[in-house]
Amino acid sequence: MVFQVLKLLPWKHLSLAACLAGLTCTEIWAQGSQRRPRVELLREIDLEEGRERLKVFRNLWIDGDYSTRFEMQYIPRRGNPEKVTGTLWGSNLPEGPVTLLKINNPSAHEFYLRNGPEGFISTRNAQDPQWNRLPELDWLRETAEGFLVTPFDLMMPYI
Repeated sequence: MVFQVLKLLPWKHLSLAACLAGLTCTEIWAQGSQRRPRVELLREIDLEEGRERLKVFRNLWIDGDYSTRFEMQYIPRRGNPEKVTGTLWGSNLPEGPVTLLKINNPSAHEFYLRNGPEGFISTRNAQDPQWNRLPELDWLRETAEGFLVTPFDLMMPYI
């Protein structure tokens, strides 16, 4: 069949016809030789199964304590890039994961985050060394000068 099509085509289109024939043969061969596993579609779950899944997810955590120094760079569409450095400490308490985050900016801003069902966020800085619990309405607001990440963003992976 392919050769009959080639006889009808002018010679200048021979390379195009050969290419199409090769792609067709390759496609037919690939469909028959590769079996893909069937992907299970998402199914609706009931409230109890949803609660159980959330409970399991909230209990996933790193065993032991950890700390890391970090550097984040903000690259705005306009203006100069800004770097923010800091240190992050974390642990897991019976009440849920806890994180202490220190931002190395002029005000030496710190966040204490406790995640889980009874989570909260406390902040302090060089001007006010007393820990102050942040109202939930302020979790989505920028709280540290030069640090565009909100306190809620810091808790996000663990809520």
